[in-house]
Amino acid sequence: MGVNCSCISNNLCNIEVNKSENSTKNSNYIISQNFPSDISKVTKLQLYMKSYLNRKTETKQTKLIFSKSFTSSSFSVTDQTSITQYQLDNLFNKYPPSKDGIKVSLVQLCFQNQAEYSGEWNPKLKERHGRGIQLWVDKTLYMGQWKNDKIHGQGKLIQPNSGYYEGSFVDDHAEGYGVYVHNNGSTYIGFWKRDLQEGKGKESWPNKLEYEGEYKEGKKNGQGKLTLLDGSVYIGSFINNKIEGEGVYKWSNQQE
Repeated sequence: MGVNCSCISNNLCNIEVNKSENSTKNSNYIISQNFPSDISKVTKLQLYMKSYLNRKTETKQTKLIFSKSFTSSSFSVTDQTSITQYQLDNLFNKYPPSKDGIKVSLVQLCFQNQAEYSGEWNPKLKERHGRGIQLWVDKTLYMGQWKNDKIHGQGKLIQPNSGYYEGSFVDDHAEGYGVYVHNNGSTYIGFWKRDLQEGKGKESWPNKLEYEGEYKEGKKNGQGKLTLLDGSVYIGSFINNKIEGEGVYKWSNQQE
């Protein structure tokens, strides 16, 4: 895949996704204070947003590594592994076998980059295929389904120093419905396309800050709802992570 946010600074959330060791994409989630000028009480709103931005603290960057390049032939059979029997039992209990008619065998391999793989394998093509677990030297772990030597289907990618992504994968990319949970308790629940948020989704933080709405190419685009720390709410248009266009802002103490 290219898969793996608290009180904050000018970035509500900054997620870096590594498609491979040499390819990086960044998606920054920035809520600015440039509300439409025709909104009533705009002076009060600007003062409020300035105070809100000053209350935010910095969030750490999250890096997700979904796959690392190597050729299928660069492996050796091993009789020692850090992947546990408990993890394998969990794998086979949680994920169903492939129904594509390909006969697979169970293997335990070590690759040239020292990554370990235990699980189902297509012996004819020498490919990971079916259900398997891969563990990298940095302790990143993927557990789930594979197809033609790629992460494909349902699975879970765990990075101990960052968090985890669990959901749908297509050809080594997060794609479809999935959940990302940061170690600090921040979450994104929704749809993905080639490692970026795409479609409807919801981000939330332990401090109760929350955005729910539409995304395009990893950015907030379309209609959305932003709930701020004191319960105030903005509902309206977002363009490229910024509040822009028509919308309604309601202060927490505003009467219905």
